[in-house]
Amino acid sequence: MTQTRNQSEKRRFIFRPETRNLVHFFVLGDRGGLILQGMGKTLNISRGGVLLEIHTPIPEGSRVQLSIGIEDDILELDAITAHIRTSREGTIYIGFAFLPMTGPKARLLSLFIQRFEEYI
Repeated sequence: MTQTRNQSEKRRFIFRPETRNLVHFFVLGDRGGLILQGMGKTLNISRGGVLLEIHTPIPEGSRVQLSIGIEDDILELDAITAHIRTSREGTIYIGFAFLPMTGPKARLLSLFIQRFEEYI
């Protein structure tokens, strides 16, 4: 692996297991009210964020709440839209950066990622 020079380069090499879990998302306005909601599926996930395939565009910088189905559990996480890409076919790929978390949410996310690391 090539040595990296800054944090953004290091993030590209973080292990991101490929997943295919359904996600329900809520886009929140400045005052916390619901602006938009929809469904998508996870493409990959790390402790820092998740990449989703969805059909509704969400502006960069939007605050969202994600509900990710993990086996018998639902993990609810707060995130910010970090980047957006649209394929030629019109599929929308959105990267979400998780907001800081502790306690049960952080432990469940770590367990989820650990399970996928074991399969690879």
